[in-house]
Amino acid sequence: MVRNLSFTQKMMIKKWNERYQEVGFAYGAGPNLFFERWLKTAIPGQILMPADGEGRNGVYAAKQGWQVTSCDLSQAGRTKALQLAQDRKVSIN
Repeated sequence: MVRNLSFTQKMMIKKWNERYQEVGFAYGAGPNLFFERWLKTAIPGQILMPADGEGRNGVYAAKQGWQVTSCDLSQAGRTKALQLAQDRKVSIN
């Protein structure tokens, strides 16, 4: 855990951990429609997925052949993202 976080940062982490600890996926396990359409126009390479939450977009990108680096404030989101990647037989960092 990062030290010296502000009160606001701690509250945001708490909010998203609580949201992602719920059963199922907060926004579904499939990619965001805009992201899915955009990704089809690009040539696979490396992609950074900031605020990737439960990983639905990062995992989708990995399925399309991208090298994905995904991050999020939420440890609960990270856990679900890694499980989703494993279930879909892809790798994300």
